Amino acid sequence: MIKYVLIISQYYHSYVQVICAVEADIIDKARKMIEELESYKRSEAEESKSFDYGDLSDRYADRTAKVLESGGRINLNDSGDIYFEFSDSIMHLVNEINYYIEQSRLMEKVNRGRRKQINRDIATHHSEQVVMGIIKKYFQPV
Repeated sequence: MIKYVLIISQYYHSYVQVICAVEADIIDKARKMIEELESYKRSEAEESKSFDYGDLSDRYADRTAKVLESGGRINLNDSGDIYFEFSDSIMHLVNEINYYIEQSRLMEKVNRGRRKQINRDIATHHSEQVVMGIIKKYFQPV
């Protein structure tokens, strides 16, 4: 089984990222984290929506098992995305962090005309401190 996972929570151009150790119960922990994180990230209009676990849904169990065995990415698209990048190499995951930092810069430029509203939404639904607290509740950073 893969040793490390880069967990990325994305909301507009805001990315919160942390590299964590992979434990045997990762799927259960990831699903619980998704529920809590998406509850925080959703607007009032989206609150009643049921949770979708994306690639961690039971229907993708075979694919998920392969990713956990040999590495790769698992996605969830909801109120902002959540990505799980699995690898045995911390350096590979650090390179992924740098990629998402650049993506953040590019997306911020694209959204310039709506910057004030987007920044308010990020402050309300994607505070780095809150998101990191949720992730750390379920996973151990390395």
